[in-house]
Amino acid sequence: MKLTLNYIVPLLFFTTMIPVFGQTAEPKTIVGLNGQCEFTMVDPTAPLPCQRGVLWMILQNGRSIVVFAEGNNRTTFALSGGRDRQPDPEDYYLGIDTFRMIYSGKETVDNGMEGECHFNLNEDGTKYYYIKCLIYNRRIGTIFHFDLNNVTDFNIKNF
Repeated sequence: MKLTLNYIVPLLFFTTMIPVFGQTAEPKTIVGLNGQCEFTMVDPTAPLPCQRGVLWMILQNGRSIVVFAEGNNRTTFALSGGRDRQPDPEDYYLGIDTFRMIYSGKETVDNGMEGECHFNLNEDGTKYYYIKCLIYNRRIGTIFHFDLNNVTDFNIKNF
């Protein structure tokens, strides 16, 4: 599936309505990426499939959101944070502090998350290779791992 604005619009509505520190944030840039996606929630040796389209939104307030959808489209996961670093042109890291999961219309939010998403791309930003997100809440012992590998294409929309 080619990720187009027709596909992005429903997810854009979802993600722009996510409260970020008690406010609704408008998107600055949306990047849609396609590749091979999987995630783990409980057992790291038993990955589950997710949709091949992943959204990365950079918001006007400086925060970012990475959105994954479970393989059957019943569950949506949004990982968000406001810290980032880029030690070299090929490696971008987004610090994650909030995890949202929407399943059957019910939202679960965990603001005690730690971890990051690692975006690997070529030096001039014309090719993405993978996104690997490892997040956890050490207080309650939850851990999530989301991977988008072998990125085949991506689209960028600036607002």
